[in-house]
Amino acid sequence: MTSHVTFQPEPASRAADALLVKQYVIHSLVIDTLKRDMLRLTQASLKMAHLYLAALEQAEQQASASSLKLRREFRQRDIHIHEQERQPHGIRVHYSCKGYEHSFYMLRGLLRSEVTSLMKRYLNLEPSEK
Repeated sequence: MTSHVTFQPEPASRAADALLVKQYVIHSLVIDTLKRDMLRLTQASLKMAHLYLAALEQAEQQASASSLKLRREFRQRDIHIHEQERQPHGIRVHYSCKGYEHSFYMLRGLLRSEVTSLMKRYLNLEPSEK
């Protein structure tokens, strides 16, 4: 008779994996937002649109480079995102890590705050003072 032992990842490891997935989702939203805004800028009749576009393109390149690093980390940790479902009040993300299925839900308000913070970093803007 053989015994079968199932290995469950440590809670700290699961939390780190979930954080990577969250960061990737936020980076994806930042990249989508920047690309949408760049498209709108090309359609606007602004005298200095090329300057604004250059700043957004630089931010998009930095966000894409960070996203690439996250995807490399995914490969090392055997993380796969299966689904990102946009819902009225947020995003549900379904992913697996080392064969174990996980999911989480991020509320729209949290996403907006995280995306804004990350965009400020890529655009070299200081956080606004309250």
